[in-house]
Amino acid sequence: MRQKEAKLTTAVKFNWFGVQVFLDEPAAQEIQRVLAAGGTGAAIAALLPAGAPVAVVSAILYLASAAVGICDSAHKGIIITVLWVGLPWCTGQ
Repeated sequence: MRQKEAKLTTAVKFNWFGVQVFLDEPAAQEIQRVLAAGGTGAAIAALLPAGAPVAVVSAILYLASAAVGICDSAHKGIIITVLWVGLPWCTGQ
């Protein structure tokens, strides 16, 4: 008997512990591209005088882009969990 492949969706679910955002593969890739582009723009702005704070923003955006890429390593989409209290994290679908 063949199993049906689960359909990946993009949705938001509210739970007692926080919010979960389900992103399908195209949405996860778009988030990763936007974060990387923001990091690039911030890195260019960091070359301007007094660009130290911008360099920190650039590093954070690049790290966020890398984290989304790691979570989406199976290329099936991601689940971002944001707790009401605490740090957010992501997992693959």
